[in-house]
Amino acid sequence: MKKKTQINTKAVLRVFWEHVWPYKGIAFLTVFMLSAGQVAWVIVPLYYKRMFDLLSGDASAGSMSTGDALFRTLVLIAIFHGVVWVGWRSALLLSNWLQPRIMADLEQTSLRYLHDHSYRFFTNNFAGSLVRKVSRLARAFEDFADQVQFQFIPLLIILAGNLYVLSTRSTTLTIVLLGWVVAFLGFNTIYATWKLKYDFRRSEIDSEATGVLADSITNATTVKLFTGKAHEFGLFREVTERLRRANMFTWNLNEIMEATQAALMFIIEFVVMYMAIRLWQDGLFTIGDFALLQGYMLGIFDRVWNFGRAIRKVFTALADADEMVQILEQPHEVVDVHNARALQVNAGEIEFKGVSFNFNQTRRVLHGELVPAPEKLVS
Repeated sequence: MKKKTQINTKAVLRVFWEHVWPYKGIAFLTVFMLSAGQVAWVIVPLYYKRMFDLLSGDASAGSMSTGDALFRTLVLIAIFHGVVWVGWRSALLLSNWLQPRIMADLEQTSLRYLHDHSYRFFTNNFAGSLVRKVSRLARAFEDFADQVQFQFIPLLIILAGNLYVLSTRSTTLTIVLLGWVVAFLGFNTIYATWKLKYDFRRSEIDSEATGVLADSITNATTVKLFTGKAHEFGLFREVTERLRRANMFTWNLNEIMEATQAALMFIIEFVVMYMAIRLWQDGLFTIGDFALLQGYMLGIFDRVWNFGRAIRKVFTALADADEMVQILEQPHEVVDVHNARALQVNAGEIEFKGVSFNFNQTRRVLHGELVPAPEKLVS
């Protein structure tokens, strides 16, 4: 099978979606509960703002005393935190049922499709590599689903909610923060896309190392009989060294990204707080607004920071899944003709014409020779 230079993302997502669809009701309920919890999380800082405004005298307690208003605000904060807790835990429990079921379905689909491939297919692929690809497809779905469910959906809700609320306090400040978020996420996406080719290469080397190890252990008796220990160790040392270098390189790329992210966050926090102080000096911001702004910025920082990791994990998951999806997309070499009749053998005869045979892709022993027909078999 030819090595690909890029991932067939559509094919991977189609395979994932085909296995999610039978459980669409549970999947929708999981997303709903998660979203409800995140909406409540957006609301909580509004009540912290009110609490600080009550303490500073920037808000009126109405007919109640300031103390009663504070206690009432505290109760509302507790209620919304409870909604966050229920939504998040419900989503986790539903996901704990859903994801293992889909992962099992993916592994069963993979094995079923593998067994329909031809003998030539199995001679051209390490058994260990095939095992690795099957298990990696299931793990890739888990990683992909985790990032969508626990990173991208919360990120979308938190960003939309936080920026909307901040826009009611200062349009200029919101535009600055929105511009920074767009630039930050865009930079992360571009960087992760550029880094994808190295993640893909690392996955290929990892599969190769697993295949070499499995093949060596499976044939341990043959290795001993033909004194091949040094040769086998040399092969494994070479591939694991390549894997070590690939891991170190991709990890260093991750460190560069995280260092850049931290610097960008320091800059925007200084800029936003400077603007907030100017707004306070002009009488447009209250003490509670500072609490609201800090709470929202911390929430945004947490989500966009995780976005950098999440986008890298998604691309890595797609690269890991692509190897098995290539096999699932590869047509079977030997298939029954359409409307084939059931086999009925009334007499036996074996005849060889133009026989070719390969042990693998590089070792051919028969080149289309004409082999004399043996005596007829008696059924």
